[in-house]
Formats: sequence, C-alpha cells, structure tokens
Amino acid sequence: MLFRYFLAVNMSDPGPFSTPDSLIESIYRAALEPGSYDAFMLEWDGYVSQRLAALEALKDSDPTFQAPEFEKHFEIASQLIERAPQTAPAPGQLVSQIGAPQFLIDASGQVVWRNGASADALGLQRRDAVDRLPLPPHQAAALKALVADLSSDLSEIRAPLLLQLQAPNGGKPIHLRAERFRYAGSTDVILVAGLEPVWPPLASQMLTDSYGLSASECEVAGLVAEGLPPATIAERRGASVATVRTQVKKIMSKTGTNAQGELTALLNNIRRLAERHDLKREETLGPEGRIATARIGDRRMDLEFHGPESGDPVIFLHGMLDGTAFTRSAQELLAEYNLRFICPHRPSFGQSDPDPGPFSEAPQRFARDLKQVCGQLGVTQPVVVGHMAGSVYAFAASQVCEPRGIVCVSGGVPITSRKQISAMTRRQRLVAFTALHAPNMLPYVLRAGIHQLKSGGDKRFLTSLYENAPVDFKVTQDPEIRRLILDGYQFTVRQGHRAFEIDSHQVVRDWSHLTAGSDAPVHLIHGAHDSVVTVDSVREFSRSLGRRAELTVLDEAGQLLFYQSPRVVLDAIRAQFACSQA
Repeated sequence: MLFRYFLAVNMSDPGPFSTPDSLIESIYRAALEPGSYDAFMLEWDGYVSQRLAALEALKDSDPTFQAPEFEKHFEIASQLIERAPQTAPAPGQLVSQIGAPQFLIDASGQVVWRNGASADALGLQRRDAVDRLPLPPHQAAALKALVADLSSDLSEIRAPLLLQLQAPNGGKPIHLRAERFRYAGSTDVILVAGLEPVWPPLASQMLTDSYGLSASECEVAGLVAEGLPPATIAERRGASVATVRTQVKKIMSKTGTNAQGELTALLNNIRRLAERHDLKREETLGPEGRIATARIGDRRMDLEFHGPESGDPVIFLHGMLDGTAFTRSAQELLAEYNLRFICPHRPSFGQSDPDPGPFSEAPQRFARDLKQVCGQLGVTQPVVVGHMAGSVYAFAASQVCEPRGIVCVSGGVPITSRKQISAMTRRQRLVAFTALHAPNMLPYVLRAGIHQLKSGGDKRFLTSLYENAPVDFKVTQDPEIRRLILDGYQFTVRQGHRAFEIDSHQVVRDWSHLTAGSDAPVHLIHGAHDSVVTVDSVREFSRSLGRRAELTVLDEAGQLLFYQSPRVVLDAIRAQFACSQA
C-alpha cells in the first residue's frame, strides 16, 4: 500500500510534530503570518507520519484518516486567509504585520491561539482568560460583552472594538482592534490584531511614477504613513536612525511637503486612492504574445498566443504552477520553426472562469471545451503539448481533438506504484500524500501555501520546491526564467486554491485510462534530474504506450528543461508535423 511506503520514507526523518497544541499553533500562524508556512508544513509532515504509522499498526485497510480535533481550527484558519489582504505588502509592511500582537478568543473567554509577539509584548499564553488582559476598565467590559455575544443566538452587529493594552514592562501602550470573526460550521471567535493597514503596492508605484521615489524610499513612506517614529522605522528596517531621517527628508523634498505631519497626511491620501483604484495586473507576455477570450457556453476561457499567425498550430497545455509565458529566446525560435502556440488558460487558472464539475472528470470536460475552442479558431490536427501536469490534459484532449501527435515535456505519469511518490522531494511528497490520505485537509494546505505566494513569499516558495534539486535550482537563478516561474505561480493562484486543488487530485492518481482513446504518436521528453517524476517512471510509462511512444532523456536537465533547452522541444514538435505529412 502507498501509505506503508510513505512511512518507510518519512518516519526516518519525520517533521517536528510533538503535540496537538503545536500543530494548532502552526495552523493559525500560517494563516496570520504567511511567512511561517514552511514551519506549518514541517509540523503537518510529522502529524501525517504519526497518523499513518498508527493506521499501519492497526493493519487498517483504509489508508485515509480524519482529524476531527483539528477540523475546527483548519476551518477558522481558512476563513482568516480568505479575509486577509489579497495583495503582497511592501517589505516594510510585512515586517510590521508580523511584529504586531495577534490572538484569537473563543466563546469561553479563553485565548485559543496567539502569535509570538503576543507572548513577547503582553506575556500572553494559550488558554489565558481575557480577564488578565491589561485593559482600561471600560474596554475590558466592552470586550467581555463582545465575548458574551459569541454564545448568543441573536447578537447585535458591533463595530470593531479598539483596545489599549499596557505592556507588562511599562513600555508604550499597544493599540489593537478586536472584532467578531464569523464563519460557517462552528462557534465564532474574536480576532485581536494590529491597527496597521496594508500599504498597497499601487501606492508605491504611484509614488515612484509621480515623485520619483526609489523602492527603498517607498518602503519608508509606507511606515511613515503608519505614524511610526524614525527610531521604530530604523529598528524594523535594520538601519540607523540617521539613515531613516535622511530618507524621510528626501521623501519630503521630492513630494514638496514641509513637515512630517504634512507628509503623513499626503501619504494616507495616496493610500486611500490606491485602495479605491482597481489595478488589473497585466499578463507578462513576450513581444509576440497576445491574449484573446473564447466563450464556452456561459464561461470564459482566456487564450494566449505565441509565434507567427501563419505557423503550424500547437496546443500548449500548462501545468499546475508554470503558466504560459515564454522566454524571449523561445519566442524568437517560434518564428524560425514556423510554429503558432495556442495556450488555453485552463478553468480557474489566470482569469478563466471556473468549471464547477467534479474534480475526477476535469480532464474530460476540459477536452470537450478545447474541441469547441479549436472549432472557433478553425484549428485542425494540431500537435498537443502537455507541460508538467498538463500532460494529463494532453492525453484527455487527444481523445476528441484528433491531434497529429502528443509531446509531453517534463510530464506527469499515471501513479501506479508507491515508488513514484516516494521519489518526490519532501514538500511535493507531503502534498501528494495529503491529497491521497487526508483529502479533507488538502484545501487548507493549499490555501496556506497560496497565502504565502500572495503575501510576497513567492521566492521562498520557489526555493522550497527546488532547494533539493540542484540542476533546476541553478536554472531558477537566471533572472528572466525566475521571473517567468514566479509569474506562473501568481497565474495559478489568482482565483484562489481551486486550480491547485483540481490538479493535485489528478496528478496523484492512476489516469492511464486517458491514454487509451487515441493512437496519436507520443514523444516524451524528460530531464534525468527531474525531482518530481523520475526517469524510471517515465520509461515505464513509455513502455505501457507501446510502439507509438518515443522517449528522449536529457542527461543535464531537470524538470525545468523547457526553459533551459526549448530547441529540443521544438525539434520534437516539428518532427510530429513532418511524420504526419510524410
């Protein structure tokens, strides 16, 4: 059984899970402090290992498990993520948010979670009663009334409560807000957090475009807008007070303000303007790229085009995290090879509308959508390319689109053996086993990871995927490729976690039935150092396809071979057209 092999791999080096309290702590921390997602994943890794070990000891034939003691906390934390700002804060703001005390209070009046800043600044611990919070009497009474409302069937809607807590060490008072946090499925809680608003990225862009502020000066401006004194700004930025004062003077000079109060007022007006302005992030396209929209019934599907309009048609199906943007060198090669890449944005990716059907049938539904798109474009007999997880959809599409051939680049393969998952890197293996054995918990695992991406943690997320894959990690150090990969992450998570969840369901299962509906030739191109799908798995898959399959292994490449060696892929595509025309 798969979970037995997981134990053999993971229990030799499990995550640091020690107690239920430590996992609960990490669940909330990942929701409220996105930078702590990696620590949560280590805790979750340890918990999954222990639960599967218990199933193995009981000789349980069902490898799935529930976690009722954590379900409420996963649900609350998921809703906290949903309410979090959906844009990445400026670096200075991220430090500010993490440094502010945050804690949750339940209907019993106890603290059910607190971050490290609450312990450091207020001496607060889990299960402390609200009575011990150092509040003025009238605020303590108001907070108790807010707590009492949690148990009431009919409670009035209250505005957020402002709290002034006195630090135990006699320092300056700490100003926080307390508000009822409503969510479906259980008792509400009270969220106590800082007052600092998020500094919108658009505000920094406006300051740069209109006043010529540097990136560093924009970060300082965001902290000035919070009303922070130079000493606090210097501490948060790891700079000297003199440096901060100099930067503030430069900002005042560039903005034409004569006093810090005047500057603060201007910055807050700019903040409000930025918050009202709905800036649509444009797709990152090369010089030949453009986007059109196809209609599939009442749904919209975006299509991205690369290469000459008269080129031979290639349907490029993206994977789970890669997107559809090309390097400039690849763009130039498309003209040389006379290839026209048509890249559908699959449902829930980018800005394409969701497809509400069951996950298990997503590839087949997409194939039917793609057939309509090909009809609208007048495309017949294309070569279909599946990139990474897009290979699942390439085989599904081949059943209805009558392609000249299929090219799978760093493609996934049907999961038919426990060795296939065990060979993945630790992070990818943990997500795979969560999808298989704790599917009810997968949405939070994915939401929290996406929260990290949307909160300025995309570089950390990339590092966690490839730090144990040296060949691919080296490829990510190329600035252009790194930017395309990071843009691909944002493309995946723009609408939330659904796209990631659908693909996670597909790639950990046996989808070999999708290969049976077409006799189109298949060319599998794979890197010998791929850290997700081993070459041995691809060789076995190639053999299962019989004589219609060809396998090319690049000895010096990993999963990112398309970015590294696009000419190899284009040669294979061109060969598919040549064979079909012979």
